[in-house]
Amino acid sequence: MARYALVVGVGEYDYLPDLSKPRRDAEAMRDVLQTGNRFEVTLLNEGVTRDRLRSALETLLLKRGKNSDVLIYFTGHGFTAGEDEDEAQGYLATQDCRVEMDGDRVLSARKGFSFQSLNGLIAKAELSSLVMLLDCCHGGSFIESAQAREKLSALNKTRYCLITACRSFEQAYAMTDAEHSIFSSAVLAALRTENGQVTALDVQRRVENELKNTGQEPLYVGAGSDVVILERRAVAAPTVSEECPYQGLRAFTPKTARFFKGREEETLLLRERLRQSNFVAVLGPSGSGKSSVVRAGLVTRLEAEGWLVLTMMPEDQPMANLKSAMKPLWEAMAVGEQRRLRAALQDEGILAMARQLPHEKESQRALLLVDQFEEVFTQCAEGKEDERDKFIQGLVALGQAQTPLAVVMTMRSDFVNEWLATGQPPEVMNHHAVYLGPLQGESLKAAIEEPARSQGYRFGDRLSALLLSDVKKEENCLPLLEFALTELWEKRDIEKQELTAAAYEKMAGLKGALNKRAEEVYENLREVDRPWAKRICLSLVRVGRGDK
Repeated sequence: MARYALVVGVGEYDYLPDLSKPRRDAEAMRDVLQTGNRFEVTLLNEGVTRDRLRSALETLLLKRGKNSDVLIYFTGHGFTAGEDEDEAQGYLATQDCRVEMDGDRVLSARKGFSFQSLNGLIAKAELSSLVMLLDCCHGGSFIESAQAREKLSALNKTRYCLITACRSFEQAYAMTDAEHSIFSSAVLAALRTENGQVTALDVQRRVENELKNTGQEPLYVGAGSDVVILERRAVAAPTVSEECPYQGLRAFTPKTARFFKGREEETLLLRERLRQSNFVAVLGPSGSGKSSVVRAGLVTRLEAEGWLVLTMMPEDQPMANLKSAMKPLWEAMAVGEQRRLRAALQDEGILAMARQLPHEKESQRALLLVDQFEEVFTQCAEGKEDERDKFIQGLVALGQAQTPLAVVMTMRSDFVNEWLATGQPPEVMNHHAVYLGPLQGESLKAAIEEPARSQGYRFGDRLSALLLSDVKKEENCLPLLEFALTELWEKRDIEKQELTAAAYEKMAGLKGALNKRAEEVYENLREVDRPWAKRICLSLVRVGRGDK
């Protein structure tokens, strides 16, 4: 598939102050995109008028880039213009751009290229994927407005990743003695990595890490699976490792996140939702992988950004477990401060406590992860309804406020009625829930094959087809699949570094692996313990209407 890039650097202006970095930044970006890659790069860094920029974008988005991978990079002046701050539009400043000023405010612009026009072109495009990198002041207005998000929603069949150097109200900076601007330097560093493959998510992580404490906050919005930007060289065969990359019936965690594959899109969605709201509920049926997506996906990403993540499960005493979960948040504080926060949590609730937390920087933020939230309904005994309701009301109130502490909860979707029965308004779930669907297609294949490949093992002939066929027959079977893969790993061919279809068929497929293990465990129980095992297993079954 063809890949096209438009690299624009505007440093010379007829009516605005010239900039020293854009020309050099654009040339460096062109060079890195052409090195060992299939991008056909168009460079504009001289005489970039509005008409010339529009023509180049129309050619790229509406003609050459049809059904192709497209990357757009812009560096230069950016601004917002309008007499009313709430209705101001964002613009890319081209060489012939003129502005009317009132003090520091831009009232109107002539021959600037508006973000509205850019969004309009993107909405008309039929692309395979789009990566856009905007290194200009006020670049966040390209994706922060409701109108911009509406236009982006038209890209329902396009994978895209848009990264801006700053928020809509911020400046993008460059150090005088630096070779490149702060944002472009971070992007170039990510693209120049020696790793074989560089994705949009790799770039975003590098940008977020390097722009901490710089006075500008990069923004990201994306949809679809992660986009590969560069493959600088063939990826070397990994060193063979005998560590099992599959997790059996356990959830993936930050420690095993390197083996967690196939849920990149959902991870990006959760991170974006957390930027929009202080409360996110991750819902899905049992076996859909909610805990793994949050723990290995979202939590790993947040910790890389500097967040403190506090994890708890409600069990039969949610308020006591909440207090225990808060301890890491208080450890670095003075004794008096700890006592004050504990008292606020005990007497006034979690919202009152969160409002007293220090919050000067994004990196000081914390996340409370309440995993398997349905335990407040299944394990809170009769007579503990007041504690349960206090716990739920505190989390909802915290999520609706602006504090340094955010909340993400995972809950089985069949417990939504129990949630509503506590008196919570339906809008909480309508506006703040992310429903986790089944793994399908290439994402499912990646979750199956890539962990083994990362350990230097390959899948033998027919094995992937057999696994995919069996998964289609079972609903929400990710734990079952992961368990079978773990058993299959134990039966791997070490000499050939291969997982084989023969071993899988000998296991009797997905169900066979778990059934065999269950029978082994049961047979090893003492005779007196077997009736208790049956009773325990039956008590774990929750039959819903229409279930067989």
